[in-house]
Amino acid sequence: MYLFILSPPRHGSTILYKLLWTSPNVSTLFGASTWAGEGQFVPAASRYFPKDRWDSGAKMNWPGIRAAWHRAWDMSKPILCEKTPSNICRAREMGEFFSKFAPVYFICLIRSPYSRRDAGRWIIGAKYQRENMQNLENVFNLKYEDMVGDLPGTIDRLLGFLPKLKQLDGGVTRVPGLDDSKRNLPIQNMVAKFTTEQIRRRDVALKSHRDLIEFFGYEFRNV
Repeated sequence: MYLFILSPPRHGSTILYKLLWTSPNVSTLFGASTWAGEGQFVPAASRYFPKDRWDSGAKMNWPGIRAAWHRAWDMSKPILCEKTPSNICRAREMGEFFSKFAPVYFICLIRSPYSRRDAGRWIIGAKYQRENMQNLENVFNLKYEDMVGDLPGTIDRLLGFLPKLKQLDGGVTRVPGLDDSKRNLPIQNMVAKFTTEQIRRRDVALKSHRDLIEFFGYEFRNV
């Protein structure tokens, strides 16, 4: 079984990945000479990714990528888990390929547009995530704020979505291969502090995307 985390950059995917790593049935790519366990940086797989990771039209060598990931995963585990942020722009293609070999499940993660400093990047990532949430099968939709605000409830929901996870430990801190001290913290709510003027500037960028904001259950602040 494949489990792919779909998340724009800096939306909490490493926190989620760490949580899933605590399942006795999950193999991640932590410790596989990668940045934060991302599949795009597994040495044998990185050459198959386009120079522009966000080129949604790039022809992907999925057989080569799958072979490289399989050599890095612990194949004795029944759930093979991976995260690469740019794969949100090719999730359907990836799912169609990997489903030829085993069932494929997705977790789509999103974060408030007011939590990031670049509203434009949030809009790009959110458009891909909306498409993924609407069109993929076997998908679990998760907001960062819900994950860190109610971790026990999130764990219960994840176990209900995928019982084969068996158990998850919300107290996880360090995992193999993750050396960034900021990422080796207990799971907690990391909220950026913005002034009223900074929020107002985000409003300017976001005002024509209210439907996108509301799709994910957020509110346009209109400061």
